[in-house]
Amino acid sequence: MNKNRPFDLKKLDFEKIRREKRRKLLRYSFPACAVILLIAIKLTSFPLLSLAAHAAYKDGDNSQASFRLSPIYTMNLFESYKVFFNDGNALYKQARYDSAEKQFRQALQKVPKTRECPVRINLVLSIEAQADALAGEKRYDRAIIRYDEANAVLHDGEDSCGVQFASQTVDANNDDGKTAIVIEQRIRQKLAQIKQLRNGDQGISVTNPGDKEKVDAGSTDGKLKELDKRFIDAYNEQRKSQERNQHLEDYKNAAPDHTKRNW
Repeated sequence: MNKNRPFDLKKLDFEKIRREKRRKLLRYSFPACAVILLIAIKLTSFPLLSLAAHAAYKDGDNSQASFRLSPIYTMNLFESYKVFFNDGNALYKQARYDSAEKQFRQALQKVPKTRECPVRINLVLSIEAQADALAGEKRYDRAIIRYDEANAVLHDGEDSCGVQFASQTVDANNDDGKTAIVIEQRIRQKLAQIKQLRNGDQGISVTNPGDKEKVDAGSTDGKLKELDKRFIDAYNEQRKSQERNQHLEDYKNAAPDHTKRNW
């Protein structure tokens, strides 16, 4: 018959038991602590990097602003559109309009509806700048396509901007809506001018389309008239080109700089 031995408390190693419990607690709590630490790093580093980028932007160092914004793309989980929007602003200031357009389009996909209008406006400005460059190179067909794209972006945002472009209706306190109307009118004016210039380059006369038919190209007088007409056409085209360039410059100078107002 086995005899029950009394429980020997001296054999218990309480310190060892406590160490084991601490190790187990650390093992289970480490993942949660690591997640909390990463969240804390992201939450603190985002405003610091954003402030540093903003400082570079204010100083006119737009390339440095873009560089400082690059790490934030993976950090800003709550308002991710702002990173793309601010980078688009910095790229626009560097006259990198195609890259700015890409960033503004990314921002437009992520921005809440209530904050969409400023993003649309800056996207339109980046497209308009590219269309202006195409018009300056006499690539009129491509410029017209880009101006139409810019107008489409504005018209798709009538609700978010609180405007009606057809009736020019906007609330008196809606600054973004007022600006959208001004830009839409400017782009329509540019479209009309570019279409006239394109028609002129294609030999379409809007004044006397029958003049060519009246010229007798087989006679000396007819040839002289034809030369005179070519000279006059060339002169008129040069004058129109100068006027168009001046108009584009005036539009550029008059365009409100929306890239200053967001960060």
